[in-house]
Order: sequence, then C-alpha cells, then structure tokens
Amino acid sequence: MEKINEQLSQDFVFLKDDSKLHYVPLRDIFFVKGEGNYSIVHTRERKFVMRSSLKRFFEILPQLQFVQIHRSYIVQIPHIKLIDLGEGQVHLQSQEVLPVSRRFRLELVSTLPVF
Repeated sequence: MEKINEQLSQDFVFLKDDSKLHYVPLRDIFFVKGEGNYSIVHTRERKFVMRSSLKRFFEILPQLQFVQIHRSYIVQIPHIKLIDLGEGQVHLQSQEVLPVSRRFRLELVSTLPVF
C-alpha cells in the first residue's frame, strides 16, 4: 500500500495488464467502472481491467481529483463537462455519459466549486 501511495504522490500509477505494467498518468484516467471484484479503468488511450473492487480502487485515488457518483462509478473531476442533476447524469469531455445515483448527488455537488 505504501508503494501505491508513493506513486499517487507522483501523479501516476502503474496498471497491470497480464504480465505487463503500464505507466498511466492520473490525468489520463477519465473514470473507473466497478463490476464485482473487478474495476475497469477508462483512460485516454485504452481500458484496463483490474482485479480490484471499486471501493479498494477509490481508496488509493486522490480524493481531491476523483469522486464517486454511483455505486459502480468513480469519475475524475477535471474530465466532467456537464452534470445534469435532473436526469442524474454526468457528461464527460470524452463524450461518455455516466449515471449519478441519488445517494451520491449531494457528495458530488459538495465536492465541486459551485457558484
């Protein structure tokens, strides 16, 4: 865990894919989708399937950059283009549209600098 925290203080992570470790700057991570004991990390270049729960993955990400918007989704705040609270959706700059659950709406809004 200490090694992971050291990596995050340097603004990057290594994501494992089979027997390869890929250098991924945190700024390149758009969002993470949880599917059971797996997390799918969506980056600028590609998707990585990680054998780690979304909860565990969220614990190692910097809380000022990432926010959980649904039980199955974590999004990086700088990649958000639009939040539609009425429809319960987050639109990303990469054109993906993700659901926002009622449970996480208040947390999402309180995390953002809203004027």
